[in-house]
Amino acid sequence: TFVGDTNVASSGTLNVVDGALFYAPQPERDGIYIFGRDRVAWVDWFGVIAFLGTLLGVGAHGTLGFISSLRHPHHAPQLERVYMYQAYERFWHWLQTVTIILLLFTGLVIHRPDLLGIFAFRYMVAVHNVLAAVLVINAGLSLFWHLVGGEIRQYIPRPAGFFDQAIEQAKYYLYGIFRDAPHPFEKTRERHLNPLQQVTYFGILNVLLPLQILTGALMWGV
Repeated sequence: TFVGDTNVASSGTLNVVDGALFYAPQPERDGIYIFGRDRVAWVDWFGVIAFLGTLLGVGAHGTLGFISSLRHPHHAPQLERVYMYQAYERFWHWLQTVTIILLLFTGLVIHRPDLLGIFAFRYMVAVHNVLAAVLVINAGLSLFWHLVGGEIRQYIPRPAGFFDQAIEQAKYYLYGIFRDAPHPFEKTRERHLNPLQQVTYFGILNVLLPLQILTGALMWGV
């Protein structure tokens, strides 16, 4: 018995194979997207290229930086250990990092179960939902902590002189770091992030993270 859903119009054919009745849906004709089956090719390719491009860029930059450090050896200075970040900041950061990585992995399994059939689809969905809850709760607690403690100012770019400072920082990342040039901005406990880091975190925390939560919520229970 097929029960129709007033919100979804679906069609298909019933076929008898070796005495068994099979229903063959036609989601393309009905304009239905089925998780784990359907995909948009250009979105997949864009994600693959962006991921590989990021790995290549980070790897190349790190390799060139390492080679530069060998060419410009530093004398061993007298060091004093200073914790730039408080214990909760470090906990929040690493919990968020691990959660996002696991969300990417479980999301990939959900998106391409045909390639990753070794993992149970239904359990990956459950794990993905639990990780999403951890992400939201952790982000909410972190926002509360940063607002109450005043640390939120670390992530807000200052308009005055921002573009000049951002260009100066970009020049350092592009070639200054490979020539043993001094860092344009000293990192202190009062100022953790340079201008480029500030605008990056500002975009991630205020645009990408809410968008990720929104799109995940729209797919809840699908």
